[in-house]
Parts: sequence; structure tokens; C-alpha cells
Amino acid sequence: MTKMKTWLSALLVMQLALAIGLYWNTQNELQKNLPQPLIDIDWQALNHLVVGDSNHQVTLGKGSNGWLLTKQGNLPVMDGNTETLLEKLKTLQTSWPVASTRASHDRFEVTEDKANRYVAFYQDDRLLGKLIVGSSPGLHKLHVRMDGEDNVYTVPLELVDMITSDQSWFDKSLLATQSLESIQGADYALQKIGEQWKLHTGTPQNDSGENPELNSGSVADIIYALQGLQVRKLVTELPDLSNSGYAQLAVKVAGEDKPLTYQFYQTKERCYVTRSDYDAMFSIGWSDYEKIAEMDIEKLTVQQQSSEEVSPGGTADATQS
Repeated sequence: MTKMKTWLSALLVMQLALAIGLYWNTQNELQKNLPQPLIDIDWQALNHLVVGDSNHQVTLGKGSNGWLLTKQGNLPVMDGNTETLLEKLKTLQTSWPVASTRASHDRFEVTEDKANRYVAFYQDDRLLGKLIVGSSPGLHKLHVRMDGEDNVYTVPLELVDMITSDQSWFDKSLLATQSLESIQGADYALQKIGEQWKLHTGTPQNDSGENPELNSGSVADIIYALQGLQVRKLVTELPDLSNSGYAQLAVKVAGEDKPLTYQFYQTKERCYVTRSDYDAMFSIGWSDYEKIAEMDIEKLTVQQQSSEEVSPGGTADATQS
């Protein structure tokens, strides 16, 4: 009887061990099949991003104040654009692959030569990973795979999330200036003293020894135009400016040691602007050009009426004899 109990106890222990082994093996298999991050990289190390297709690519670098277009003179990227793309990519999961062989890559357009998009992730010059984006199986979905892997997955992503044009990435408000302290034009200087703007001119003072009266409406026009200046496009081919209109402004901003120098150009077709802190030219609207570049002392001052009053009939009043 004692031997029987011992044998039964040993059998029970073996069954328990087998059950535990099967349990852990099942759990491990389940864990393998659970969705995992598709892009498994060190996101904290990421500071360089390339978004491209077969014809174009956008190169983004992480600066101290945000993401920049490093191939376009470090132009700032529109606030939130890069962060939105990265958040979408971080949330992509592996799920169940729609294919897992290299032979399937051509069919799903996730080969290097057929890909509709790719996103390459870098730490400086070191490649952290590369997402290859292929065909679309349906609305708001794309086939993707990670470079170096055979599995192809369907993920919630759209090509519009990965635009490959620099024009769509850069911040159109990059030339807008806030906290203005002074504006220097060709024949005038505006300076903010307290909450008021004062005008200094190179023209003779009036009979009372004071500068001409400031036209507050014109001052508001140029200040609001500078504060809300929106560029339209980055100029990639320099236009012929040999016969263009031209104006230059020096704008002092609070907290900056040197003034920003704007240079404006006008042709028959378009208006352009450059600024001293960017090695680039941009096109702007006619309205902004008129309010900023065409501002002068005559528009900034209240014009005095002539000493001779004009009669309603259109002739000057004559002195009665």
C-alpha cells in the first residue's frame, strides 16, 4: 500500500509538472501571436526622418525648437505635422500578417522599386529602421512591411499622412513677426514707445517744429501685415528680378540683438520676399506686398489740407473784391 501511494504521488507530481509546462508553453505562444509594435525602434534616439517615394523625398531633422527641413536651409516645419505622423506610426501593430514570404512582396508593392512610400528613421546617420509602404486593400488602409523582414501587414494608414513635398511641410507663417519694437523703411522709422507708435522721418518738420501727424490706420496696416504674414510657396527657381520693384525693411523684435532685414520684390506675375535669417526666397500675396513693401512716409502721415478750400463746383473760392 505504501508503494502504491508513493507511485500515485509521483504520478500526480508528473501530471502537475506537465500541466504547468503546457500552460507556460501556451502562454508563450499566445504572447507571440499578440499584436506587437510594428516599428520597434528606439524612439527617444530618433532625430532624423526621411519620407519619400520614387520621385521625391523630404528630409526632416530635430532641432532645439522643433523639426526642420534640413535640405531646405533648416526651414521650420509646420507645428505638429511631424509629431502627428510619428504618433500614427508608433501605434501601428503587427496583428496577423497577410503574407510572410519574400515572393509576396511584389504583389503587395512593398519592394524597394514598387513602394508607394517609405519612411526611414535615423539617429544622426545611423539607420534605426525603415517602413516600406505598398498598395491599399481598402479605405484608410495600406500594406506595409519593415525593411529586412518578410511579413506584410495591413495597417490603418493613408498616403496623405506621408507627403513627400517640401511645400506641404514648411511653416507658412515662418516670416510673421510678433513683439515688434521698430520698423525702418526707406524714408521713415516707426518706433514703439510704451504702447504707442512714434514716427521719425527724414523730411522737414512742420511749422510747429513737430514731426507730421501719424496716420494710425496705415500704422495698423503694416503692423498687422507683418504679424500675420503668410508666405505662399518656397521659391525653388529664382525668377528674373532685373526689372522688379524693390523695397527693404529692417524690423526690430523684442529680445533680439539684430534687426531682421526683409527684402521685397515685385514682378508682373508675383511678389516675393526674403529675410536675413533664412537662405530662401518665398512668394507672398499682393495685399501683403502693398501693405508692407509699398508703405512710405506719405501713407504714414496725415496729409494737411491745402490753404485754399475747394468749392463744391470744383474751383477754388476766390477772394471777393
